[in-house]
Amino acid sequence: MTAAGYQRLLASPDIEAATRTRLLQEYASLNPFELKKCIEQKLKNFFTLLGNLDRE
Repeated sequence: MTAAGYQRLLASPDIEAATRTRLLQEYASLNPFELKKCIEQKLKNFFTLLGNLDRE
């Protein structure tokens, strides 16, 4: 299985401890359902704006 980008970063010996901690905290706070909802809203806004441009 291929590692996700953040997993590859965490596995790197070059990453600072503070950065590693920040990445772990950010990942732990993510909610896939909330992310999907946000993406769908942004896409809806985008296509609404695109539709408005076609009418002009």
